[in-house]
Amino acid sequence: YNCVYSTTCDFLFTQRATSSCPAMRGTLTRGLRPERVSFLRPLFLCVSACSFVPIHHCRFGALLDSQQHTTIKGIPMTLRLTLVTLVVPEYDAAIAYYTGTLGFVLLEDTPLSATKRWVRVAPSTNGAAFLLAQAVVPAQQAAIGNQTGGRVAFFLTTDDFAQTYARYQTAGVLFREQPRHEAYGWVVQFTDCDGNHWDLIGPG
Repeated sequence: YNCVYSTTCDFLFTQRATSSCPAMRGTLTRGLRPERVSFLRPLFLCVSACSFVPIHHCRFGALLDSQQHTTIKGIPMTLRLTLVTLVVPEYDAAIAYYTGTLGFVLLEDTPLSATKRWVRVAPSTNGAAFLLAQAVVPAQQAAIGNQTGGRVAFFLTTDDFAQTYARYQTAGVLFREQPRHEAYGWVVQFTDCDGNHWDLIGPG
């Protein structure tokens, strides 16, 4: 059972299911090329004839104890979430809201055709960004503001909760509740210009 532990992403990479790790039994997906990832799940990323399993879900020590079946090669693997598509009614109105009201950064606005643009906005220049996609067909239009079926869709973190909350109030952000203190810090829900629900979260 050849396996590789990646220190860069804390995942265990194994080429065969092993009875030493119950979490991995029956989780392999075969027939996919390594460069073509078919899906992402919270616990498993399956590519080719391999599975990636978060190390805290796997008895990694049991694998290490069986040296005749284990080879540690230290191959680094880095995964990053870079873009999340957000369906919007219209490009310019969405850009104005996210950059003007929420204070996001416009990373790119590139025309692709007479009606389509590649628009990226983000809270900062580091980390994941939104790809603003103007709805075209009825199914896309129906998803505007309801991409998660009414659940909180996005979680925006700030290092100064009070200042960000006050600024957003002044900017006219629609808050759904009063700020509340939880075990992880301060949080308040708001709704963006299209009806998507957000949590604004800060330390405290």
